[in-house]
Amino acid sequence: MCQRRSDAGTSGGATCDVSSSGSDEETPSKGIKRKVARSSRKSAIEMLSEKYKEKAKLKEKELEVRKMELDLQKQKYEDEAEERKLLFSMLREQLKK
Repeated sequence: MCQRRSDAGTSGGATCDVSSSGSDEETPSKGIKRKVARSSRKSAIEMLSEKYKEKAKLKEKELEVRKMELDLQKQKYEDEAEERKLLFSMLREQLKK
């Protein structure tokens, strides 16, 4: 339970009083935290493995999106280059006349 203290030595901010919380995670007599059982039976290594697999999948998706963006920019540049070539060829035709 968090309590607000207004001592002269403190800035008047909210502080948590852990000793009076009566939490399930610590024993009231010694202040030592007990090991809390996980809700799932997965080991820490399995959880880390899944976490890094998800990160790798996300990174692959980001790379695919980036590749698509670069391909789009490349196509745009090629289209603009073709347009400039056509424009220059038209101007040459007009100058020859």
